[in-house]
Amino acid sequence: WAMLVYHDDTVPAAHLSLLADLGVNLIKMPRSVGRSGSFWRFHAGADPRFKGCRVVCRDIDSMFTPRELAAVGEWGSSSCTFHVMRNNTEWDKSPTGGPRPMHAGMFGMIGGSLPGLLEAIEAWPNKDKYFEDEYFQRDWIWPRIQASLIEHDNGSQSASSYPCQNPHGWRTQEYMTAFHLCMVKI
Repeated sequence: WAMLVYHDDTVPAAHLSLLADLGVNLIKMPRSVGRSGSFWRFHAGADPRFKGCRVVCRDIDSMFTPRELAAVGEWGSSSCTFHVMRNNTEWDKSPTGGPRPMHAGMFGMIGGSLPGLLEAIEAWPNKDKYFEDEYFQRDWIWPRIQASLIEHDNGSQSASSYPCQNPHGWRTQEYMTAFHLCMVKI
């Protein structure tokens, strides 16, 4: 796996230097307006360098847990192109905009599998507002991934507007506890 961190010029140079020293691939983006940087998490999935690679989108403040690593491993052993993880019963709720089928920071895809992704991001209105990246997932990504999707869910889908099509339980019992990162299996 390789870790990619998308950032703009507001990240202190000392932080970037530390990440680079740890072997992180730093990808400089234009300065984010409002919350628009939250859409950067999807860029690795459209990057031609990662076509055919498994890409996992995460928030940088969310550590991987053994449970998630096992779920990603199960996805990697499957023939599914897309992966969604839901880690609590509140996963599909948001303060505005209604339910969400997936969390933007718990999503995986095989690179190159969503043609037109960057163009759709560019055309998306209100990128600067909170939760818009997840509404983008709900309205643009979700309808396109159903045919090849594995979902790891703790049972919250029973009350959801988006029931699991290909549900898988978590294999371990461990509870999961302004940058966005992607990890790409090369």
